[in-house]
Amino acid sequence: MIKEEKRFDFIYVDGSHKCNDCYSDMLLSWQLLNKGGIMAIDDYLWVGNGDGDTPLKAVNHFLERYKKDVKLLHKGYRVFIEKTR
Repeated sequence: MIKEEKRFDFIYVDGSHKCNDCYSDMLLSWQLLNKGGIMAIDDYLWVGNGDGDTPLKAVNHFLERYKKDVKLLHKGYRVFIEKTR
C-alpha cells in the first residue's frame, strides 16, 4: 500500500501484542495516514503475561517520537491520535 501511495483518513491498529510488532505496525500505518487522519491503537493497557513486552511501551515511544506531529485525542485501553502534519 505504501508503494501504491494509498492514503487513509482512519486506521485501526490491532495485531500482535508484542512491543516491537506494535511499533512497526504504527510506523507503517503512519505512512498511510492522511494529515488530519485518525489512528486508533488497540490494547494499550493490555498486560499479557507480565513480562512487559506489550503495546504500552510501543505506543509511549511512538507518542514521544512523533509528539510534534500528533494530537492525542484519547488515551485509555485504546489510544486515538490525530496526524497534525
